[in-house]
Amino acid sequence: MQLIFPSVLLLLSSLIFAEDWDLTRDEIVEIAQSRQAKGRLEDITLLQRAKFALINGHVEKTILLLQRQNHKNSPVEILAKRYLAIAYFVKGEYEKSLDYLKDKRLGFTNHYPQICLMRVINLLALSKIKEAESEYNVCNPMTMIYSPSGHLWTDYMMELANIHTKTLEKTSLKTTPLKSIEIVRTSDEMIRTWLKMGIFLNKENELIDEFKNIPEDSYRSQKVRELMGFIYYRVGNNEKAFSFIEDIQTANAENIKGNINLEKKEFELAFGHFKLALRHKENSTNAIERAIPLSWLLEQWEDGVELVTKLRDSKVDERNKLTLDTAFQIRLKHFERAERQLKTLRELFNNKPPREIIQMESFIATMLSRKNSIERYTTEACRKQDGLNCYILMQTLIWDDLGKLAMRPERTYPENDLSIQELKTKAESNPIKDDLIVDQRDIEELDDAELGIRVK
Repeated sequence: MQLIFPSVLLLLSSLIFAEDWDLTRDEIVEIAQSRQAKGRLEDITLLQRAKFALINGHVEKTILLLQRQNHKNSPVEILAKRYLAIAYFVKGEYEKSLDYLKDKRLGFTNHYPQICLMRVINLLALSKIKEAESEYNVCNPMTMIYSPSGHLWTDYMMELANIHTKTLEKTSLKTTPLKSIEIVRTSDEMIRTWLKMGIFLNKENELIDEFKNIPEDSYRSQKVRELMGFIYYRVGNNEKAFSFIEDIQTANAENIKGNINLEKKEFELAFGHFKLALRHKENSTNAIERAIPLSWLLEQWEDGVELVTKLRDSKVDERNKLTLDTAFQIRLKHFERAERQLKTLRELFNNKPPREIIQMESFIATMLSRKNSIERYTTEACRKQDGLNCYILMQTLIWDDLGKLAMRPERTYPENDLSIQELKTKAESNPIKDDLIVDQRDIEELDDAELGIRVK
């Protein structure tokens, strides 16, 4: 048996490098190792790009990079699954995130501490309380050394789920009293956790009363100031909130600035802040939901189309997303594309679309001179009590091609529209003077000559 495997290896190597029969065995091994090293370097580079995208909030790009290449049986497969689990957790797809963490190899001692907390929070998000408790009891001591806050936040979340880390009895929340000077005086990490707890419990006013206990050095931390600014924003003190986050450029800070501008009706500034928030976090739901109506209001149609593609909230009906995209396509005068999307929408609504979609169908049919479609859609819209389409339907009885009429560059009606008073006023009749181009007598002479009539 010992002689069989080397001979098989040599046979396979000779087949792989059949073009180079003169290579020695050592040279073949060296080439194979070089190719293996090159492949490993490509895998590592891909992981680095995926991690960079994930840190910068580009979740979809992370997933695309990691799924583009097959990592099966690769040394980086475990890392790729871990990054994918984080990405899907950020997207809110907790079941899918948990599936990537079910690999048995992740249970080994050298991997488990890096993924166990992710398992716990996924289980909590899925309301699998008993499983989360069991997982956390194992994970807590193995990861305590890596937690600057001593798992304060995780303990708190477990208590909120009515789980005590040592017993199964329901206990009162140890962290409910927010006047925790001991926590505030420890570290910035503990301060941030403490602030998040208060926000989570809607205890903003109690937190503000304790701000005087926060050390001055902690104000250098942008994350601490961002949370403090958010707390002031939650209680309605926009001026104080802005003073804390004015120089901070994160997704949350830009969203707060945008909301403050919205309240002042400074729509252009608000739109700019929401776009900056999306640069820092491309799937920021707060920014997307506010930026889409602003793009319509400010007539930024191309931005609107891009923003709709980023709207990946599973709670939003896909038909509504497609309807919104179609409205922006119409504004961009992409009529053919809008027509195709409207046909899809009609099928999705089982040929019973709402009035807004029929109105768009009527408009597109008019712009593209679809005569039969104009009559059909204007009739449907008119039956749904849309007065404008009832008027358009009547106009189809007057004009041969209403679409071409609508696309004419000149005015259809005179500059001064008629009024009731003008119709009542008696106007003078001015006969139109015709220019004499051909004398009628000449025509008569030509007719006589053609008929052979001689006029004396």
